[in-house]
Amino acid sequence: MKLKQAFVLGVALALCAPLSAQRLPTASPESLGLSSERLQRIGDAFQGYVDEGRIAGAVGMVIRHGKVAWVDEWGMRDLEAGDPVESTDIFSICSMTKPIVSVAVMMLYEEGHFFLTDPVGRYIPELAGLPVATTGEATNGEIPTERARRPITVQDLLRHTS
Repeated sequence: MKLKQAFVLGVALALCAPLSAQRLPTASPESLGLSSERLQRIGDAFQGYVDEGRIAGAVGMVIRHGKVAWVDEWGMRDLEAGDPVESTDIFSICSMTKPIVSVAVMMLYEEGHFFLTDPVGRYIPELAGLPVATTGEATNGEIPTERARRPITVQDLLRHTS
């Protein structure tokens, strides 16, 4: 059997194999450097949002060092049916890419991989020297641009001011 055929067969077999999620181990919040009291305050706040009708329901989970320190659920998954939220429910969280990427970027920053004032062009050369739009009128469908006064920084991207 040729290498390419063997690879395709291996991928096909892997896709047919049953998959199952493994449960993460749990630990007390204190053993992971967290406060049960503070986590309870988070739960109280979410319960308040449910009681006020601001949200129908939610699930909260804190994982630290690969262990579940806290999980709780509040409210209803389906208000009409009266189905309560369960910790395994899946929620549509809309446009969460920006905050998730921002947290990941800040984690890299805290590890010392870059400075917030670094020009983005250092890491993505295609973004170095980009022109910026001006307030003039568009002609022939072209937006007027000028050279930027300074390079776009990592901080600009995180603030959405680039």
